[in-house]
Amino acid sequence: MQPSQLKSLPSIRLETEKFEAEILLQGAQLMHFAPEGQKAWIFRSPNTPYAPMREIYGGIPVIFPWFGRLEDAPNAPNHGFVRQATWKLESASEDNSLVTLSLDADEVRAQNIDTTLWPYDFVARMIFSFGETLDLRFEIENQYAEPFRFECALHTYFAVENLGAVRVEGLDGESFRSPETGKFEPQNGDIQFNGPLTQFFETSNGPIQIRDQNRTFQLAPCEGWHSTIVWNPGGAMADLSEDDSRNFVCVEAGAIQQSAITLSPGQTYALDLGIKAHKI
Repeated sequence: MQPSQLKSLPSIRLETEKFEAEILLQGAQLMHFAPEGQKAWIFRSPNTPYAPMREIYGGIPVIFPWFGRLEDAPNAPNHGFVRQATWKLESASEDNSLVTLSLDADEVRAQNIDTTLWPYDFVARMIFSFGETLDLRFEIENQYAEPFRFECALHTYFAVENLGAVRVEGLDGESFRSPETGKFEPQNGDIQFNGPLTQFFETSNGPIQIRDQNRTFQLAPCEGWHSTIVWNPGGAMADLSEDDSRNFVCVEAGAIQQSAITLSPGQTYALDLGIKAHKI
């Protein structure tokens, strides 16, 4: 493990005989992971500015305590404020295969990040387990005197070679909410990408397979995973070019909207996600 930098943002870089990875301290955002001899599993754009407090498109953003934009606060940060904050390294195993970053409410406020829309006390942890597989755990502990409610997700950008050939399997027959109409619609068959696509499966989880032309990702159902979000912009947006949009699909594990979490004082919620990959 060694301190590193992605443009102006500090990161942690890990290189072993079994894998290589890089984690931004801002947002505890994994930006790179590849087991030995394999191409990168996670997409990141060469156009990303890596500027303080900006959204980073790519990697695995951590979404908390709300998902998307807030209708009554349009200037609030998209997908919550922990992705803006700088986290600290809490621990790492001797072989660097297990890394934990943490963040608490006081640290967020000390960084002059506005938390007035969600003013509760909490401790967050992001735990990465690296090897032939990638295992992620996002934890939230309620340190407030009353219950609080939140949404969260692991906004994973899976690297793909041929967007037109990609199929997302495992959600056939499930209902998703259309962001355009707000209504629920049934998913018929595998999900394919033929243009902009956003689907909120508020009460559906894995197992899910993402089939590309040469590789398949497998997502195992785990603790705390209650909702699945599938997204691709279908073209250029923000810091993503049109070419960028053809090189990833987002399949996110989380708990959003009607599956949002209510956590009592002293309790801890965990969102786990296990990812495997194999060649076709």
